[in-house]
Order: sequence, then C-alpha cells, then structure tokens
Amino acid sequence: MNGVVTISASFGASGNVIGPAVAETLGIPFFDRAISATVAERLSVPIEDVHDEKAPSARNRLARVFTYVLGHNVSDGILDYAAIPTGPQSADERFDDPDRFRLATERILYEIADTTGGVVLGRAGMLVLHDRPDVLRVRLDGPLEERIAHVVRTENMTEKRARAMQRDIDGAREAYVQAFYQAHQSDPARYQVILEATSLGVDVCTAAIVAIARRQLAPWLPSPGAGAAVE
Repeated sequence: MNGVVTISASFGASGNVIGPAVAETLGIPFFDRAISATVAERLSVPIEDVHDEKAPSARNRLARVFTYVLGHNVSDGILDYAAIPTGPQSADERFDDPDRFRLATERILYEIADTTGGVVLGRAGMLVLHDRPDVLRVRLDGPLEERIAHVVRTENMTEKRARAMQRDIDGAREAYVQAFYQAHQSDPARYQVILEATSLGVDVCTAAIVAIARRQLAPWLPSPGAGAAVE
C-alpha cells in the first residue's frame, strides 16, 4: 500500500501537468480526472439545477455522462457526443443512476488507496478519502484572469475559447462536487495544501507537493530513488 495525493485543480491551474510530475517524482501511478473539456460541454448542467427540486435530472445527467467517460477512457477532444446515452437504457446499460455511479467511482478511489496508491486528479478524491492518514489533499487555483491568460499563452488558444472552456469545465467540476457530495470544491477546509499555481508555476508547485508528501506520507511512500527520479 502506497500513499495517495489527491489534486483538485481549477481550469488553467496546470493540474494536468503538475499531477503527472508529482506522481513520477514520488514513484507512484497517476490517475487522471473524469471530466474532460468535451464532457463539460456535453454536460451543460447549470449549477442551480443541482439543488433545484424541479430539475431532478441534473444528478442523473451527471452520472450518465461521467459513467460513459469512465467506461470508455475518453480523452479531451475525442468524445463522440452522439455515443453518449441520452434516453432509456436496458438494465445492463444504465448510466443514469447517480448513487450507482457515485459508489462505483468511490470504489475505484478506495482500491487505489488500498493497493498501489497514486496521484489522483479530480473525481472528488479530497472528499471521498478525506479521513485517511495516508492521503494528502491538494488544491491548485489562481485568479481567474491569470488562469485564462495562462491557457491562452500555453495552449495557443483564443481568449474567447479559453473563457468558454473555463465556464464549462469549472462549472461541471463544481456541479459534480455539489451534486454528489453537497460540498464546494473551493472550500479550504477540504484541503491540507492550497497553492496559487498561476503565480508559483509548475516547477515550484510540483516541488512543494512532493516535499510535503514525502514528509506527511513517509510511512506509505516508496523510498526516494526506488524507481523514481529524485529532485
């Protein structure tokens, strides 16, 4: 059993870069988030719908899309919108059971924590594994305008497109946490470490997380040099 670092990252906070770097340095696996840019666009569940008793389909829509993505290993930009079930399915193809989806996702996280350990990006890992001593919970964030500027600069993207993606992706991630756990991903009480990634940068954030993880998770992590690069 190895330790787990959960990373919650807002759009433009470089979670997709920092997460793998932390995992490689610590010598543990990296597990990507369940919500891609295209999934967020397809999802289109307004935050207010999650708590609106007149819109009971919000959690069902979340579960349907996320379950499809987890089962098909969909990457950003490759999602076949038409393939995602939108109507009634057979008993073996039901993607619209929120509790079934939540429990299945939680089982994945528990299995990771009980076996290989790893760096988990997204999937509400900070909530599911919050009471385990072998887990370090990290949040990467930064001012909105700086995050938008970072994406425009590093992803060769127009500002208009970056803002649209930020709205969709951050909205979907917040809807996920609210719908399934009645929590807010920006709540500082959910984390042990919060870093402003836009000003600190990838290298500093990576080094900080690695250093803290090696101190806090020492009993559960591989020894430095045991199959991993050491900073």
